[in-house]
Amino acid sequence: FSTPQANSGEPIPPPFPAGRRALSLVSLAGCGDAGPPLPGYADTDPIRRAYHTTHANVALFEQLPCYCGCGTSIGHQHLRHCFLTDDGAWHDHAAECSIYIEEALDAAFLLAEGATPARIRAAIDERYTGLAPPTDTPLLTG
Repeated sequence: FSTPQANSGEPIPPPFPAGRRALSLVSLAGCGDAGPPLPGYADTDPIRRAYHTTHANVALFEQLPCYCGCGTSIGHQHLRHCFLTDDGAWHDHAAECSIYIEEALDAAFLLAEGATPARIRAAIDERYTGLAPPTDTPLLTG
C-alpha cells in the first residue's frame, strides 16, 4: 500500500503515533473475523483486516465518509459502501485503492483505543480532507 497523498502530493500523517498503530494493528488481527468468507481480491492482510473490520462495525462505517470521490462517481453514501453492498455482499471497490483500506484501519485502531464515533469521524476528516470530494455522510451518534 502507498500512503494516501493530499492534493499537494504530500503524505497525509496518521492521526496517531506510527509505533502505537503498528502495535495496535497486531492486536486487531482477529477483529471481526466472523462473517461471510472473503473473496479472492482480499489478498493481503491489511485488505482482509479492513474488510473484516467493516463487516464487524457496519453502523460505524455508515457514519464515515469515503475520500476517494466515489460519492460523485458511483453514488456511494459512506465508507461501508466501498466494502459491503446494501444487501451485505462484499464489494470489490475497497480492494482497488489504499485510501479505503487506510481509512478502515485508522477507524479500527481508534475504535480499539475506545474512541467515540464522533472522534473517529473527526480523525478521518482531518487526515483525508483534500484527497477527493468526500461522500455526504451524516454522523448519527456521538
